[in-house]
Amino acid sequence: MAIGTTCRLLLLGGLVIASGGCATIVAPGPDMVPVSTQPPGAKVFLDGRLVLSGTPGEIWIERDEDGVIRIEEEGYEAVTVYRDKVLNGWFFPGNLLWLLFWPAFPVAMVVDLVEHNQGKHSSDPLYVTLRPVYRNGDTAPATGPPAASVRRPQP
Repeated sequence: MAIGTTCRLLLLGGLVIASGGCATIVAPGPDMVPVSTQPPGAKVFLDGRLVLSGTPGEIWIERDEDGVIRIEEEGYEAVTVYRDKVLNGWFFPGNLLWLLFWPAFPVAMVVDLVEHNQGKHSSDPLYVTLRPVYRNGDTAPATGPPAASVRRPQP
């Protein structure tokens, strides 16, 4: 094997080990989600643990978390929102660039998969209108938006 080829392979191996997949390098997470409620001051739980003691605020969701958000306020019906993951925009295009350095391509893609960076949680703001609970346990009549309405901010 020529010295140039050996140096190239060593350089390639070092790059793969040191850098990882493209999504892991460029957009590793965690993902930030702004949370607001009406009325303000609700507690926010992520995957069962308290992450925000009063809204409005921001929560940070790690890529390996389920993204189950529960919002609770005394005297109001609790709301659970499932924040699904979407494809990380850097996963395929970034890893395809590694094709230029074969066999780094499969290694880089595996790094992104192991680090849970192939997807990301949506960072769209979460706006929730809580419905009061009456003394008999019934919720308020549904005259406004649903209990877990996600709305985009108005310009």
